[in-house]
Amino acid sequence: MDICEYNALKVEDNQLKITEANCSGCGGCQSVCSYNALNIPGFAKAQISAQIQSLVKQKRESPLIIAFLCNWCSYVGADLAGTSKLSYPTNIRTIHVMCAVIIDPSLIFESLFYGIDGILIAGCHPQDCHYNNGFIRAQNRFKSISEMLAEVGINKKRVRITSISAGEGEKFVR
Repeated sequence: MDICEYNALKVEDNQLKITEANCSGCGGCQSVCSYNALNIPGFAKAQISAQIQSLVKQKRESPLIIAFLCNWCSYVGADLAGTSKLSYPTNIRTIHVMCAVIIDPSLIFESLFYGIDGILIAGCHPQDCHYNNGFIRAQNRFKSISEMLAEVGINKKRVRITSISAGEGEKFVR
C-alpha cells in the first residue's frame, strides 16, 4: 500500500494494520480514505469541515477566501505576516492543517458548495517539506482537483496551491 511513505499502513489478512510508531501525522492517509476511518487527532476531516462551515456562517465579507495552511511553513509564514504588521485583505480566513497533503477534493468542493469564493492551499517548499514529499503529493492531488473543477464547470482559478516558507510573510500577504 503506497498511500503512506512511512510504512505506517499495511494490509494483513484483509485488514488494515496501523503501525503508530511509523506514523508521521501528515494526514496523507486521511485524505484518501473514503470511509473517514483514518483521522489525525486535531485535524480530522470532520473538524476541518466544521471550521469551513463556521467560516461560512460568519461570512460578512466578499469574496471570502479560505487559506489551508500547513503547520510547519505556511502557517508560520502567515503568523509572521501578522506579527510584522503587514496588511492583507480582511476577507482571508485561515485553517491550520498539518500538511497540505491532508486536503482532499471533498473539502474543496464542500467549501465551494457552502459559499467560499476562493481557496488557497499553502504548504512548504518541496525541498523543505517536513513530511518529505507531502507538498509534492498535494500538488499532484491538486492537478486532479483542477480537472474535476473544470468538469463540473467551476472556474479552476478559484482554487490554487502554492508554497510559502516560514520566513515568507510577505508572500502570504500577496
